[in-house]
Parts: sequence; C-alpha cells; structure tokens
Amino acid sequence: MKALMIVLIIAAVIAVFLLAVGRIMVEKFLARDKSQNVDRETNPPESVSDPDYKRYYDDAIRGQRILYAQNPEDVSITSFDGLTLRGWYLPAKEPTNKYMVCVHGYRCYGPYEFGGHIEFLMSLGCNLLFPDDRACGRSDGKYMGFGNLDSLDCIKWCNYLIERFGEDIEISLHGVSMGAATILAAAGSPDAPKQIKGVCADCGFSSGLDEVHAQVREQFHLPAFPFVPVANWELKRIVGFDLKERGAKDMIPNFKGRLLIIHGGNDTFVPTAMAQVIYDAAQCEKDLLIVPGAAHALAYLFDPKAYEEHFLKWYNSL
Repeated sequence: MKALMIVLIIAAVIAVFLLAVGRIMVEKFLARDKSQNVDRETNPPESVSDPDYKRYYDDAIRGQRILYAQNPEDVSITSFDGLTLRGWYLPAKEPTNKYMVCVHGYRCYGPYEFGGHIEFLMSLGCNLLFPDDRACGRSDGKYMGFGNLDSLDCIKWCNYLIERFGEDIEISLHGVSMGAATILAAAGSPDAPKQIKGVCADCGFSSGLDEVHAQVREQFHLPAFPFVPVANWELKRIVGFDLKERGAKDMIPNFKGRLLIIHGGNDTFVPTAMAQVIYDAAQCEKDLLIVPGAAHALAYLFDPKAYEEHFLKWYNSL
C-alpha cells in the first residue's frame, strides 16, 4: 500500500510538472507580448543584431513608410469568435477586379512584413489588403492562431472583399512564415471562396504540429514526447484549437488554383524541408523556388530577381 502511494505521488508530481511545462510553452509560443503592440520603427526586433536581418529591417521600415505615405484605408472585420481584426487596404491606382491579401508572420504585422518588397507588390496593379492577425499589430486577441484560427480569419477577410467589391473579383493570397501556413490552410478549406485563384506561400510551415516539434528541439532542447502532446492538450483547453488540425500539408491538396512555394535554403526557424512536404502534397498547378543561402523570410533579400521572376510567372498565370 505504501509503495502504491509513493508511485501515485510520483505520478502526480510528474503530471503537474508536465502540465506546467505545457502551459509555459503555450504562453511562450502563442501569448501576445508587449512588443507586438509597438511599431517596429520605434521598437526594433532583437534580430537586427544579425547583419542580414539588419538589411531586412532597414528595407522593411523604408517600405512601411512608403505604404503609410499612400494613406491606406483603415479597415476591420469581426472574427468568428468576436475579435476585432484590423488591416490596411490600399486600392490600385487604376480600377481592377484583382485583389491580393498579404498575410504576415509570427509576432509581426502587415506593413512591416511586406515592407521589403512593397514597391514590387504595388507595381502589380492590384488592390492590396494587409490584415493584422489576431493578437498581432492592431488586431484584438490574447493568443495567436498559429495558422489555424488565422486561416479562418483569412477566409473572413476574403469574404469581406467579396461582399464589399462584388462576386466577380479575383483574389490571390500572399503569406510569409505563419502567414504562409495561414493562406495554405485557408485556400484548401471546404468553405474557401471560389474567388481565390492563387496562393504564394513564402517559408510556411507544413503544420503547426511540425513547427512546434522543430521549435521544441531548437528553443527548449527537449524531446517532442511527452512535452508536445501535453502542450497541445493545454493549447486546446486554453486557446481552443489543435496543432494537428488545419495543417498546410493536409489542407493544400484541396486547392485547385495556382500555387507558388518559396523558401530560403538556410531556413532553420521553419526548416527548408517543409517546403518540399507542402509542394509534394499539393495537387494543383505549382512551382517551387528555394533560394540558396537565405535564412528565414530572407528569400527576397537574397535573390530579388529570382523571387520576382517566379512571382510574376505565378501572378500572370492567374
């Protein structure tokens, strides 16, 4: 009896420890922090200490200023769970029925994420929408959706455009990092609007579960089991979604438009191999660009010529 009590106590201590670690992981990975409420021009990220990311930062701030100088419209929608989500809408200089939704990545916001190639995007001649994901930028929310809930929000933004501008519009989706995972899942959703014609996913992760596995090893130096299953249980309890659901690799086979996948060859934050996983899963017209030497989200910085060539080939085929 005494031995059984000791075993039960040990088991309880282990369970409490694992749940505590799971909760810490949820808070570390997905809870909003103060830096997400501040413009990066006044609050540069720690990554600027790296020379390549300093170049990325300088380009992003310059492009952000260019976008703001165009006086984009401040727009908003209400998410399925009652959050106010905000974004910037920049109409094309000439009337067009083409719209591009540009979805930023982890702990970022639209104007900064796409600042590095904002002039290129503006040269396309389409209407541009830059939403801030839940718990990012100016949007409401305590926890990020990690591509899962964000994909539902992305569909809501697409429907906003359709309701506002008409059924005959054509929509393309462009996303970076978590934003890429978001648009891949959105485009492959059963309720994705037919107006979505193309998806350009830059350094997206193949699923939330795959990315957390990679980061648990990279940041926490822990084995995936038992920590990731426990963290996922805590995630479902606290935030309301499952890392195993709405993964890009599982949703993209349903998409029938045109797909472009871009990834840096030296990406360790979202391992480069995930690009091939998504590409292989897709059952549509598709193209893949791996930029040698580029770390996470630096593909355009490292090879703007190749990036623009592949992007234009994709965009002009829609």
